[in-house]
Amino acid sequence: MRPRLLLLFAAAHASKYPDTPTDAVDAYVRSWAAGGTARRCGDVGAHGDCSWMSGFGPIDVACTIHIDRVGLLDDKRGPALTLKFHDGEELSISTENAHKIDRFITRPALCEYVPKKRSTPATDAGLVMVSNSPSYLLRLWPPFLNKLLYATDAGLRTFLWIGELPEGLEKPQSQACFDSVQVNQRASPGIQARGGRAATPRSFLTLRGRLMK
Repeated sequence: MRPRLLLLFAAAHASKYPDTPTDAVDAYVRSWAAGGTARRCGDVGAHGDCSWMSGFGPIDVACTIHIDRVGLLDDKRGPALTLKFHDGEELSISTENAHKIDRFITRPALCEYVPKKRSTPATDAGLVMVSNSPSYLLRLWPPFLNKLLYATDAGLRTFLWIGELPEGLEKPQSQACFDSVQVNQRASPGIQARGGRAATPRSFLTLRGRLMK
C-alpha cells in the first residue's frame, strides 16, 4: 500500500540524521514543509521515481514526542504529551484541548519518541503508528504507551504519524490488502499488554514509572 510507503520512507529518511541540528537536518525539514515537491527523496535518482510525491502538501518532520503525564489509574487529569518541532515550536496536547487542535487536518506531522534510557540499543528498524487526530490518539492512549515500551525493549525507533493522509493515499491500491486480517482485526474489549496478556493496574504502574523517568 502506498500510504505505508510514504510513512516508512519519511521515517527512514529521518533516521539518517543526528539529534544535533545541522544544515542537513534544516534542509530535510524545509523540503518536507514545502508542498508540491519531489525533492523529499533526497539525491536525484537515489530512491527511484519520486514524482508521485509532488502532489503532497506540507508535512512536519523531525519533531519529537515527550510524555508529560501518563494519566492512568488514579490520575484523573488524564494523559498529556508535548510535540516539539524543529523550529522550536512546542504543542501541548491533553484531554482538555485535544478536540480543539485542527492543524493536523491540513498539515500532518511525523514525530519520533526518543526514550531517555534504552535497555536495547536502537537499530535501523522502526515502528510507525498512525493517528488522524490528537483526540483519536488519546482515545487509544494505553495501547499507544504499550507500543512505545514494546518498541523501546525491541530496539526499534518509534514514530507517530499524526494527521490525515495526503489526498490520494486514503484508499488502498489493493483490495486484498484492504480485506486482510491485519486491516480488519478488531481490538478486544480489554486493553492488551505486551505478549497478549490483559493489562493490569500493575502493568499501568510500570508504564508510568518507565515513561516518566
